[in-house]
Amino acid sequence: MIRLIAAPFIGASVALLGLAAACARDTAVPPVLAPADPPVARALRSQAAKVLVTVVDGDTHARVRGARVVIGHRAGYADGTGLAKVKIKRRTALPVRVSKPGYAMRIVRMPFKQHRQVTIRLYRDSLQWPMYGANSRRTQAHGDIELRPPFKVVWSRGIGTLIEFPAVITGGVAYIGNYKGTIYALSMRNGKVIWKYDPPGGKMASSPAIVGDGLVVHGMDGIGRVL
Repeated sequence: MIRLIAAPFIGASVALLGLAAACARDTAVPPVLAPADPPVARALRSQAAKVLVTVVDGDTHARVRGARVVIGHRAGYADGTGLAKVKIKRRTALPVRVSKPGYAMRIVRMPFKQHRQVTIRLYRDSLQWPMYGANSRRTQAHGDIELRPPFKVVWSRGIGTLIEFPAVITGGVAYIGNYKGTIYALSMRNGKVIWKYDPPGGKMASSPAIVGDGLVVHGMDGIGRVL
């Protein structure tokens, strides 16, 4: 009698123990892991970089030593090879301000996201041709420009019709008008047309003039315009 009653009790106990063990395995608490760095912070750290800016004389193509290069709140100076190194927080398009005594300051937006090293050209004030005759005395010559024959054609560009007055030049761009009054801005490097302007009123009988950041043109309609 005792054995008949004890056997099923033992079997039931074993079954209950097995079920409890299975439940314990299913509800086990996973181990606690240390928190990872925020993904945004990792991204910002990875984008910080030191960029390289080479400063070149736009007329002579010589490297400009000692030019000051400013990007945001950071600045650097060009070494003997014209190279300045500036650390930026993030690789993206940023305005770069470059200056040196004797040169016109330039601010150029550079694509640092695509290029870590860029080149910026500065232009000496003494080598520009901002008005008819080169200067207010109409000397038609520059003492600082030294050109000697033999000469060669670098590029040529037609601008539609008769050219009566010469171009004015600054910052690597030549500005010239034709007889019909159309003003062209041409790259001094390759003659490419950067832009053109057709003023109302037609004909033009003078060279343009560069005043600060503006281009002054005067047509035969008696109206002066600043472009």
